[in-house]
Amino acid sequence: MDIKFFGQYLLEKNIITKVQLLEAITLQTNTNISLPILAVKLGYIDKSAHDKIQQYQIRNNLSFIEAAKQLQLISSEKLEHLIARQVSNNILLGEALVRKNILSQEQVDEHFRRFRTEQSALELEILSSISSHHYGDIIGASLQSSVNLFRYAMDVQPRIGAFYTHTSSSSDQYPWVAFQSLQGDYNFTFHLYVTEPLICQIASSLVQRRVDDINELSLDAMKEFVNTIVGYICTTLSIKNIKEEPTLPEIERTEKMIKTNEMVKLVLRFPEEVVEIGIIFHE
Repeated sequence: MDIKFFGQYLLEKNIITKVQLLEAITLQTNTNISLPILAVKLGYIDKSAHDKIQQYQIRNNLSFIEAAKQLQLISSEKLEHLIARQVSNNILLGEALVRKNILSQEQVDEHFRRFRTEQSALELEILSSISSHHYGDIIGASLQSSVNLFRYAMDVQPRIGAFYTHTSSSSDQYPWVAFQSLQGDYNFTFHLYVTEPLICQIASSLVQRRVDDINELSLDAMKEFVNTIVGYICTTLSIKNIKEEPTLPEIERTEKMIKTNEMVKLVLRFPEEVVEIGIIFHE
């Protein structure tokens, strides 16, 4: 069994339909506002300061709050107000389902309790498998670094969906793979398998303008995205006295990659996307 989001759980249990889930997610999307956007909307920062904070947090592996504090672009009082405003404004999926009269609050509470009981056991099993793995430090750093950058750059919170060892590259689902090798105390290659729509979303976020096509700009942005993740990995490992030096990032069509090496894989799930992290260790 894979770890999933609450909406996916409700679908698989036939508690709600795809149409009902879409209605609830649409309400959520139209209601919820991220901290950076809310800061601009309230006039605490302008677009230039917003971009400066985002670039700083991506470079330094920081949250929006931490980056804004270090740059001293928003006062502590205003940051506290921002957080309180976001908490009071944003809604969870369960609340959206109730507001749309799809489920009652009692039904949401009961289904969510069962969902968390099931998912917590799976999460604990996956995290335990990672920590006990021979290369647990590398895998853990790769997971956390990827989650952090998706959160900072795209304002999404991915969840680990699965952890396994495999040789297949899933080229049908993920037509592109960006990768980068690291050499040092351990030699390994980090891979990020992505869909074309996600490449465009990542490129749009990094270049701060809409990107709709797979071209040199979007592919270069994808390489920079992986390069930043690998930078986070190196920083995290250095705290454990593990020294690594990265090579240059590359991107290729998945179908062209050689599938002879055994690969550790991590699945990251978003509400509307799935990506795979692949790590090949070179003895």
